[in-house]
Amino acid sequence: MTGGPDSPTPSLFFTPRRPVSAQLAGRPGLEAMGWHSAIKADPASFRISLDLVVFDNVAIARTAITPSIVVRTPEHVASLRVGSTFYFLLAGSAIIVQGGVRHSMSPGTVAVISGYLPFELIVPASAQMVTVLLKRGALDGRGVQSPETDTRVFSPSPYVALVTSFVTALAGDLPGPKTPRGVCSQQALLHLLIGLLLEELEASPPSDQQENRIAHALAFIEENYSNADLSTADVAVAVGVSVRHLQRILTEAHTSVSLELRRSRLRWASVYLLQKDRKKLQVDEIARLTGFGNVERLRRAFVHDLGTTPAGYRITGGLASDPGVAR
Repeated sequence: MTGGPDSPTPSLFFTPRRPVSAQLAGRPGLEAMGWHSAIKADPASFRISLDLVVFDNVAIARTAITPSIVVRTPEHVASLRVGSTFYFLLAGSAIIVQGGVRHSMSPGTVAVISGYLPFELIVPASAQMVTVLLKRGALDGRGVQSPETDTRVFSPSPYVALVTSFVTALAGDLPGPKTPRGVCSQQALLHLLIGLLLEELEASPPSDQQENRIAHALAFIEENYSNADLSTADVAVAVGVSVRHLQRILTEAHTSVSLELRRSRLRWASVYLLQKDRKKLQVDEIARLTGFGNVERLRRAFVHDLGTTPAGYRITGGLASDPGVAR
C-alpha cells in the first residue's frame, strides 16, 4: 500500500499520534490515502481534507470529501485491525455496503461498521463527516455487547444528536493523545459510544420488559451461535420466558430465533472466510465452527442471503454486492 509522508504505519495504526491535518487532491491524494483504503474517484476532481488524531484505543478524523467510493479491502482489514468504525454524517449523503447489505445515510444519522469485514462507503456528492475508529477489543469489559461483527445505522434522536455534537466539537479542536484533555476526551467518547449502543434498551419504559427481553435473546444467540443444537427452547430458558411468549415478542419485532441465528452464523462465517490467519480453514470446518453443522447448510445460507457461495465470497474478498449499488 502506498502512503503519504505522514501516513500511519498500518500495523501500528493505534500507536498514539499528535493531531495532523492534510489537504489532498488528484492522483497523489488518492495514492496518499492508500494506507487507509482504496479510493475510486475521478483524479481530476478528487479532493479530501483530513484532520486526524490517534489515541490508544480510538482514532478520530474529520473529513470533507468529493464524490468517490471508499473501499476497505481485505488487505486493509488485516493491516488496520479496526474493531468498529462509527460514521457521523454532518453534510451530504452516503451509502455503506457491507456483507451484501446496503445502508443509506443522511445528515444526523450515525453508522456503525464492522472492522472485520470489507466494505464500501459510497459518497455520491461531496460530504462532510466525522469518523471514529475503535481498536479491536476497545469495548471489552465495559458492559456492552461488542458491535465488531455487526453493521447498524442509528436514526436521528436526542441522544444521537448529543453524541454527534460532542464528536463534532472534539474533531474541531483535536487534543494531543497524551495530554490531560486528550486522555479525558478518549474516555468520555468511549462512554458516549457505549450509551449510543445501549440507547435502544434505555428507550423502553421500565414497566415494559419486552425490549429488554428481545435484547437478552439476541445477546444469548450471539454468544451461542456456534452451538448447532441451539433451539428456541434454549433461548427461552435463558431469557426466562415461555417458548410461546418468546416467539410472540420476536414476531412483533419482525424476527425469529432461526433468523437471528442464521444472521449471526453468517456474520462469523464471513469473518472466518476472510481472516488471513484463518485462510487455510476448510469450508466444512467453518460450517462446524459457526453452528451450521455441514457445508450444504452453510452454502444454502450464503446463496440465499448473499447471492454467492462461501468459496465465491472468499475469492472476491467479500466485496461482491448488488451490482447496481456502486453505479
